[in-house]
Amino acid sequence: MKPGLFIMAVLLGAFLGAEGIVSLSPDITEVLLDLGLGNSITATVIQDPYPAGIKAGNFNAPDIERIVKLKPDIVYLTPVSQARTAAALKSLGIRTEFIYADSFEGLKGIYKKLGKEHGKGTEAGEAVRKIENFLAEFSGKPAKNLRALPVIWMDGKSVHSFGPGTFQGSALALLGLKNTAGFLKKRYGIIPYEKVLKSPPDIILVFSEDGERIKELILNDPVLSGLPAVKNGRVAVIRDFEPFFRASLKTPGFLKKLKDEIEKRD
Repeated sequence: MKPGLFIMAVLLGAFLGAEGIVSLSPDITEVLLDLGLGNSITATVIQDPYPAGIKAGNFNAPDIERIVKLKPDIVYLTPVSQARTAAALKSLGIRTEFIYADSFEGLKGIYKKLGKEHGKGTEAGEAVRKIENFLAEFSGKPAKNLRALPVIWMDGKSVHSFGPGTFQGSALALLGLKNTAGFLKKRYGIIPYEKVLKSPPDIILVFSEDGERIKELILNDPVLSGLPAVKNGRVAVIRDFEPFFRASLKTPGFLKKLKDEIEKRD
């Protein structure tokens, strides 16, 4: 949705007395928009690309006072890093609900749940059908069973990655990739170089706005020089990766492109 149309939808919703939804995570906003609920969203976080009239603070530090003043009907949050915010809002009488998908099956469930809660059953059904069509298309057609290390940041001694329990991890598995960060006990975590060396990846996928710099650091780091991914030049900077971290109907298209990128380097 274009910024101007989004703002008009918010203003129209306020005029018509539509329910007030505060979305504190961009991926939740994506789903709400897919369901046609843009006119009900009264606030989002600064990191959200959709310019609602009000920004309710930062993703990692939502503005509780501002949210309370909005008197929303519901605040949707992610359990990944907003548990304290949810508890604070609940203590002030604000209705909250965690929304998080760790797989496409979970994403289908979110569309159904939010569709039912907001009278968008038809839209939810269509979204679920699109996801199921994508899964059927990908069934039995994964990339080769490569060991992949996803990198979202690095500091010269360790890399930051994601492991089990994440939508991103399940998406890599769908592509036929073995996540070498799968041993992480948290959804997102830091992996020291010594652990990277113990589970050497065949390909390294860099998901970062600073991707080119990180790629150069990886390729020129003597500690990592023996990794199969480095020796064979299989370090890929993945661009326009927002749909990978904001699960929605945009994600299937992104994964098709990611699969093509991986196969190019095989």
